Amino acid sequence: MLQFHVVEVRQPNDRYTNLTILHLLHDNCFDQTHCNIFQALLVVAWYAGNTLYNVYNKKATNMIHAHWFVATAQLVVGMIWSMVMWASGLRKMPNLTAGDIAACIPIGLFASLAHSGSVLASAVGAVSFAQIVKACEPVFAAVVGLLIPPADVKPILAYAMLIPIVGGVGLACIKEGKGVDINVQAFLFASMANAAAALKGKLGSSVTKSLKSDPAKNMDAANVYAVMNIISIACSIPFVVVQELPTLGKEWNHAVEVHGLNGLLTNIIVSGFMFYIYNEFGE
Repeated sequence: MLQFHVVEVRQPNDRYTNLTILHLLHDNCFDQTHCNIFQALLVVAWYAGNTLYNVYNKKATNMIHAHWFVATAQLVVGMIWSMVMWASGLRKMPNLTAGDIAACIPIGLFASLAHSGSVLASAVGAVSFAQIVKACEPVFAAVVGLLIPPADVKPILAYAMLIPIVGGVGLACIKEGKGVDINVQAFLFASMANAAAALKGKLGSSVTKSLKSDPAKNMDAANVYAVMNIISIACSIPFVVVQELPTLGKEWNHAVEVHGLNGLLTNIIVSGFMFYIYNEFGE
């Protein structure tokens, strides 16, 4: 019979780290076959969460023309989820110094731009097109890895594998009888998301590795993501203020009048929750 357990894993330093995602296990939870099945289920859950996020995100951005606001509100949903986990004791509270938080700010900034760029790209264009352009993220990561010291030089074969990615994106932009057909605005927003994600990965790897290595900070992968999510909210708010605050009240009232408050809130909350959860599955 299948059972759900919250598992505690012994670390080398004899401390315990709570894994807050419920693990689907049989009687022997460390059997290799069952672990492989569990990993496969996590991959399926990641794709399912990503798909649901894109569906509800598109619905939300179709309802209200305040897309920076939607992106920020989605992050707030994730923050609330993290706080519930911490308050309930299912996850240990992070124990960070002011210096730790300051080191995380650039990562949170790029994380907020990566998320907002994705939301904006899907909002002004087709979700499929935004996802096609985002498939070029490895190309951006490779360029950033070379340009920002210390240089991260990959084997030639790794760079060669980027050619079919770029070629595939190019072919996807060609429509029969129309030639190259690009939604420039969606392309730029998706490219902004790619560049921000690449910078976040490059600048954040050493910081997050350092945080995770100190057991006293309680910064496992889930808490690292939760903290970055909260910092991302703070970084996103100025963009909402500058880009949308003057018309936000009007846009909100119009969206509520046309689509109803329940529908608007449902799509924002569900998309925010799915965004947070599928990223946790990916950690």
